Amino acid sequence: MTDDCLICFCPIDGPYIMCGESFCIAKVCVDCAKLLISYSEKSELIPQCPSAKCRGYYLLTEIKRVLDKETVGKYYQACFRSIIKEKGVVAKKANEHQDILEQLRKEREHFLKTNFPLAISTVAMVAFPSKLRRIEKQRATRIAEQINASNKICMNLSCNGHLDKDMICMVCETEFCKLCERALEENHKCNKEDAESVKLIGHLVKCPHCGITIQRSEGCDNMSCANCDTKFLYSTGETGGGGSHNQKIQIHEPTKLSTVFKDNITSPQIFTLLLEFEAKQPPLASEKGAITTLRKMYRNVDESDEKIAKKITCNYNTFLKRRYAMKRYQYIAASLEKAFHKQEVTAELLEEALARINPAKGQ
Repeated sequence: MTDDCLICFCPIDGPYIMCGESFCIAKVCVDCAKLLISYSEKSELIPQCPSAKCRGYYLLTEIKRVLDKETVGKYYQACFRSIIKEKGVVAKKANEHQDILEQLRKEREHFLKTNFPLAISTVAMVAFPSKLRRIEKQRATRIAEQINASNKICMNLSCNGHLDKDMICMVCETEFCKLCERALEENHKCNKEDAESVKLIGHLVKCPHCGITIQRSEGCDNMSCANCDTKFLYSTGETGGGGSHNQKIQIHEPTKLSTVFKDNITSPQIFTLLLEFEAKQPPLASEKGAITTLRKMYRNVDESDEKIAKKITCNYNTFLKRRYAMKRYQYIAASLEKAFHKQEVTAELLEEALARINPAKGQ
């Protein structure tokens, strides 16, 4: 049986090739070897021993010793195509793995952005400045390049990003409605009152550099933005030369309605309710103040990391509550201002506004 060709099973009278494995004694005649190599070339596979117990490879010296140059060339082609095909499969699998890793990276990045507030990341910048400075600089550069598309600030209270032209935040990637500026969710419906308030606020003066909504209660026309320190003229928006008196406007602080519409209010009850409403105005939420407090707590080496973490969470939660309360007050004040312009203000409307400032628990 050892003198028969393992492919055609005919007795071997002339030259033959043997497998390169030392334990294998299978022989293949010249004609069958040519057919095997020709088939392997077309199939883009390296020629293998036909023995089911072996499946080893033939040595190049054995191929050159027995077969002609044309068949040896086909052997080279078969090996070359097999290697190229194998590398292509490996590359494809690597790309698939890369796609999975990229998706996992995006999901983790989104998780960190939505679950960790800005102040905590700022504390990390204080604790690890040398490691995070380069990352923060790249992030700031990327946002600065895109900020010209829109000056709107993200309405997500835990985010400090800007919205692009499609009302999608460039930091937390939350999409907002263009009419009511609420986060777009499934079966979203605009609240008419919110949409009207957004439209009214849209007519307010904004900083020509950062886009922060501002109002002037008194003083000259020269202004200095409290957010970015840009000097400009309040009436024209022209930058440069303004702010000579260092008058900084409070961000998002509505003008007192009792001052603007004092001469138009004839009812003492309405005026009293309006004063009560303005007395409920929450204090401005200063993010810089919150961050400064967090830095002081972080530097207190006498406290454990657990206590510092609890204080950081409580401090930032207080900041978020104040910021949300100011936004709520601003929307309600904008709707009241619209009602005053239309002369539709009633005592019932003001009582309802007071109730909305401090909603009952569960609402």
